[in-house]
Amino acid sequence: MYGKFQQHLQAELEAIEQAGLYKKERNIASPQSAQITLQDGSEALNFCANNYLGLADNARLIAAAKKAIVRPRGCAGAVRLCDEGRKADVCKAEKCQ
Repeated sequence: MYGKFQQHLQAELEAIEQAGLYKKERNIASPQSAQITLQDGSEALNFCANNYLGLADNARLIAAAKKAIVRPRGCAGAVRLCDEGRKADVCKAEKCQ
């Protein structure tokens, strides 16, 4: 059923690869940070993980985030989407003042 279309796609992919336009995914072997180690042992700068500042594995930031998560703080995050007058009503309804 897909024979001709599959052959067409395969030919297109081969043409893209021969033109030097084919992008092969690189497997990351290290934790995500600003600089990563790839599976082949090479190193690269990582701009695609929203961690290009290298903050995701910063011990002080992790500790502060854990502390903020554990400490009770008012209402649920979705409340911030409501207007100010509505926030108080929602907080009362959730009993989280």
